[in-house]
Amino acid sequence: MSGPAASILLRCALDADCVREVRDAIRRRASGVSGDDFWVDDRPFVVVFGPEYPEDLDELLREGLSAPLGRTPREVLTVAAMCNQDVDHRLLGELCLRLATQLGGIVSFGGSLPGRGVLPRDRPSAPLREENVDGLAGTLFTLLRISPNVIVGIARS
Repeated sequence: MSGPAASILLRCALDADCVREVRDAIRRRASGVSGDDFWVDDRPFVVVFGPEYPEDLDELLREGLSAPLGRTPREVLTVAAMCNQDVDHRLLGELCLRLATQLGGIVSFGGSLPGRGVLPRDRPSAPLREENVDGLAGTLFTLLRISPNVIVGIARS
């Protein structure tokens, strides 16, 4: 059984130093680690170095993701929960935020977040702001739509 997954878009290459930094960060939070598999609060996760589908990053770049970010993502790190309960979604978000903050990356959920406000597809609009989404402390900002399929947003705890 598998659960949610999210990616961290990195501006640096996944070289040996970066991989070591990711593994060290995971070890600090995990209760157990075996290769790319690890457990957080007895919940199973896996980390994947590099894009699962390389064309996804290419598509985001073609659609203009670099302009609003002010940088060009070069690599992808994916974290996936192997179960699909509410706790797995919460832990995935916390892990991705921790890794993105440490590595200077951007979290990509690969689609819209259910139940969140959306920007209109046919016209510019003001950014959306939501506080304490689903009980998590922090703010979710949906900044702008750069194409029908790509929305740029940020979260802040």
